[in-house]
Amino acid sequence: MKRVFITPQQLAKRTKETARTVSLRIKEKTWLGFEQLAKENKTTANALLGELADYYIESLDNNNLDLSEEAVLFNKYKTFLEKEVRKICRWSIDDSVVDVNFEYAHAHIAKDELRRSYLSNLKLVFQEMCVFEDGREYNNPGFDYGTYLEKDISVIPTLKKEASYNVHAFDPAHSAQNVLSIPLEKAPDIISLLLSVKNYVKNNMLYIEFDIESMDRIVEMINEHDYKYIETNYVNRSPEIKYDEEERKAMLHGLAQIIFESTGAI
Repeated sequence: MKRVFITPQQLAKRTKETARTVSLRIKEKTWLGFEQLAKENKTTANALLGELADYYIESLDNNNLDLSEEAVLFNKYKTFLEKEVRKICRWSIDDSVVDVNFEYAHAHIAKDELRRSYLSNLKLVFQEMCVFEDGREYNNPGFDYGTYLEKDISVIPTLKKEASYNVHAFDPAHSAQNVLSIPLEKAPDIISLLLSVKNYVKNNMLYIEFDIESMDRIVEMINEHDYKYIETNYVNRSPEIKYDEEERKAMLHGLAQIIFESTGAI
């Protein structure tokens, strides 16, 4: 038998740390060998493979590897963002509406509007509950379909075609001075992503800090991609909904990257 640098017995006794699931392709005879070794040591082939990979990295004398706690933290965060974007892209836009606020998707719906999409219903509610003065759009205080990006940045939908970021003078009477306005067709996806990020950041010793440059990049990313959302309503059947999935994916991936670059460790 060839000499190995760590024995199966030693691998089986190693202390487990927080781990992640990965998919591997290995030769059949290699897998058979690990299964037999695992049986002899009262463990599993997957456990032995995982410990062997851990041991290999730990044994390397490589100054180019950054394996610090902060590096691990941000790698997990990046993976989380990628998974969140993939999840939202698997959803319909109506799924995103429900994820953010199910009640507003159904509020004030007349019988002849029941066959509309949730997004279409939300548009009707938005038109009813928002105030327009001198061509400007104001959110009604009773309308709460949005979120805070951080303590002084409010994120809200708009009926306008383009996103914008407005910076206001400080006023102690209002908690959110600066407003990121998002076209309503994109708002459910973006707000759903932001809500997930807020919860993750809060629970994982991270913080997000957005400056004017970051907000300008976010606005540009939102406006750069056109969902081309079209909804055709019918009397006796469900609405026909079309939008550009590739543009949607590109926008969400771009936003996730900007958010990642704007996040720090506590």
